Amino acid sequence: MKNNYGNDFEQFATAGMDVMDAACHTAHYYPGGTAALALRMGVNPNTLAHKVDPLKQTHLLGLKEALMMQKFSGDKRITHAMCAALGGVFIEIDSNESGSSLAEVSKMISEFGESINEMQKAAADGVVTPNEMARCEKEVADLFAAANNALRSLRSMMPGRE
Repeated sequence: MKNNYGNDFEQFATAGMDVMDAACHTAHYYPGGTAALALRMGVNPNTLAHKVDPLKQTHLLGLKEALMMQKFSGDKRITHAMCAALGGVFIEIDSNESGSSLAEVSKMISEFGESINEMQKAAADGVVTPNEMARCEKEVADLFAAANNALRSLRSMMPGRE
């Protein structure tokens, strides 16, 4: 299932997801598994398997390797887990340069409404569960992404910008 920006919900790190668990999932859910991803990256499949195994302490996954894994797989859950561990969220910016600012602003307003609705539902009984909080955070992240896309769209219309 995808959100409005093409992100696969299953790729989002759940609240508190460990970065190494995210790396393990990224490798194992790649079509063909860890071995196929390793071949695409040009690294030894056994070495990558050891680097993404949370139980192995002898091999460490480097930042460049984590970035390469995400670029080749399109799976950004490592970045989501890193951001969550630092108390933030990852906001992906749409790279489409269509310049359709009114559509982008309309989307931003819609996302704002969805964020408020999710927050109202979460707070209705006076207790916010971890799942409710995760849904609220996801909606706010979608709102931020929509706002950034609207700004990007407007920025593309500025004179002198190519």
